[in-house]
Amino acid sequence: MNIDAYKQAYERDGCFVVKSLFLPTEIQSMTEESMALVQSGLVARDNLRTEMWERDGQAVLSKFDPVADISETYAKAVYQDDTSSILSALFDEPAILFKDKLVYKIPGHKGFGPHHDHAYHMDYPEDMVAVAIALDPMRKENGCIEVVLGSHKFNLPVVNENGDFATEEIPEDAIWTPIELEAGDALFFSNLMLHRSAPNQTEDMRRALFLTYNRSSDGEHRMSYYNDHKNNVARNGYGESEGNFAVPEDLKNSAKFFPPVTRVVKPESKNELSPVISL
Repeated sequence: MNIDAYKQAYERDGCFVVKSLFLPTEIQSMTEESMALVQSGLVARDNLRTEMWERDGQAVLSKFDPVADISETYAKAVYQDDTSSILSALFDEPAILFKDKLVYKIPGHKGFGPHHDHAYHMDYPEDMVAVAIALDPMRKENGCIEVVLGSHKFNLPVVNENGDFATEEIPEDAIWTPIELEAGDALFFSNLMLHRSAPNQTEDMRRALFLTYNRSSDGEHRMSYYNDHKNNVARNGYGESEGNFAVPEDLKNSAKFFPPVTRVVKPESKNELSPVISL
């Protein structure tokens, strides 16, 4: 790995790709685990871990968020050695996991509008790095991530309740660059990077594991973040946008994370890791 080159790209562009960050055997384990989770009995409209989307009048699974505290397979990905080394270089100190989600991006999923991730957690540190790990090839046809290089320096505001930017609020000279990945590749990108994704127009899922980290000196915020998320559901629901969770009005006050969110530690520390799925 050329970590110096990664740092230069991150400072200049706000993102970079690491090819084959995960071995084929690791990706196979993660894809198998993604399907085991579907069959685990956890998928429900009132389980805040399982985001559901409306499609053809039915609620279908879109993501597990969070996922690393219920799966030893994904907990291992959180602490993967090369990922940790790269993040430590970007931060000039160790990194701490802030949030984690497994996105299935089912066929017909309409994608996500232009946004930066800080819009969704404004009360937490601004300096974070997200790592998108492709479990399936990410192509234009299935809605790969598109970025505006250098947009982490735009100082874009949060413009509406959904966190997305209207077309007229994006600089006219912004150029959207699709980031196509092979399974096992990873995109590292700034919390302030402007990005979006198009609909999945294929017949297959486009699965990806997203891990977001903050500096260790900024403290641990993951438990607080997910607690705030639960409270926001009870207070506000999810609005009307295409990208919001399909939690019915009559369930939003009782919706909860099941099982409860717990800390994610290295799988060797069995005393603090309680995987639901074990392959």
